[in-house]
Amino acid sequence: MVFLLTDDQGNKEVINGLILPRDVMNYKQGVRFCMAFNNYNQPIRKGGYIFVRFLGYIASDVQSKFVYPADKCFDKRILKHVAKHFKQYKQGLKKDYFKPEQKTKEDMYELVPKGHSRDGWMRLVDYWCSKEHETLAEIGRDARASQTHCHTTGSTSYAEKRADFVETHGREPTHLEFFKETHSKDGGSFVANTATESFLNEASVTVQERLLSSSPSKAQVEIENEVFDELMYEEENPKRSIGFGFNVDQSDVFGVNSILRKRGYIFPNNNMELKRVKEELASQNAMFLLILKAVRNGKIIDEFLDATEAALLPQESSGNNLSNESGHAGPSTSTSQLVNGN
Repeated sequence: MVFLLTDDQGNKEVINGLILPRDVMNYKQGVRFCMAFNNYNQPIRKGGYIFVRFLGYIASDVQSKFVYPADKCFDKRILKHVAKHFKQYKQGLKKDYFKPEQKTKEDMYELVPKGHSRDGWMRLVDYWCSKEHETLAEIGRDARASQTHCHTTGSTSYAEKRADFVETHGREPTHLEFFKETHSKDGGSFVANTATESFLNEASVTVQERLLSSSPSKAQVEIENEVFDELMYEEENPKRSIGFGFNVDQSDVFGVNSILRKRGYIFPNNNMELKRVKEELASQNAMFLLILKAVRNGKIIDEFLDATEAALLPQESSGNNLSNESGHAGPSTSTSQLVNGN
């Protein structure tokens, strides 16, 4: 595998080989793994691969080892990954130690796994023996038994499969395309005793009918997504979306951002954009205060007005950012000098 690393000075280094989660801790302070994210803020590729596994290995001090956007939504997704791996860890403990058919509760109390306190382990055993847990476990078994589709991606995440599709085709897959991609085998067949093949056949027929009856301006991508959503979901905006994997929210697929994304708009970091706009407003407010001061002092001159107009005009190269070079909102030095008569 090939990984891209960076240090505090911004130097980049490419390394080859197998990297395990525990190896991340052995790199010197300041060295971090670079990551890529898809449109749904899911980590992908080699950096994302080791990142997700690192979260299962340790749940603290993440920022010292990985580069990711400074946005609360990424912090929340990181915590979700940690919670998911902790849940999987507890499931592993239950599989290895919880044997109610073979041992009494008191016997299982004595099987304290390494790294656990006796009190904490006893509380966990009590929970596994409770009626509440048995009810939830029964619901889970019924839900798994009622599944009519089975994916064929193995341990490869949906985020990685989606990134592969984008890399190959140069575009995002439709919901229907990606469902077929992730639920069919290499030879094009489907998992036995599932409804996947009949679902795809029905969807294909419906898409062809819509193409013939719809307006020419309606793209096939839109029609395929529309047909898939109608046939797959009973409700208009389902709580869980098929084909997007872990940590993708309902609003990411069916919300406003999703609609805009399908039309070509991309919002990689809304909080950073909001911060930039606030800085622009602060800069403009400061400039207007200088104008008022100049008017009161009778120091309005043509050079000052020209400088103010130039500062307020859209600057394409700077993304309309009116902040000064230090990164703090405020009027330009030349404008301030003109106000002060320098």
